[in-house]
Amino acid sequence: LSARNGDGIDKHTGHQYAFQTAKEFFVVLEDVSAAVPVPGFAAAVKAALNIMKACDESHATIEDTKDLKFRIKTLVVVLVDAVKGKTVKEIPPRILADIEKLSR
Repeated sequence: LSARNGDGIDKHTGHQYAFQTAKEFFVVLEDVSAAVPVPGFAAAVKAALNIMKACDESHATIEDTKDLKFRIKTLVVVLVDAVKGKTVKEIPPRILADIEKLSR
């Protein structure tokens, strides 16, 4: 629901603003839902709010995964640059051990 600009800062999309507004609406609706004389209304509002919260949490997990994926790619590039053009004997034992751990 958001994209990163060149500075790594989230730029919000229209969908994200609409989702946040709807979630805030349901929070307010939850506060007054007990006074609405419609059977099951309060439960439906609570369920909708719980679904929206779950969506927020799953989105955060996806963003965390994307960030982790980027960091892993960066580490791989650093590792490759550290050993590029070297023979096994020229690579420090600590780096060889790290490569071994990562390859399991």
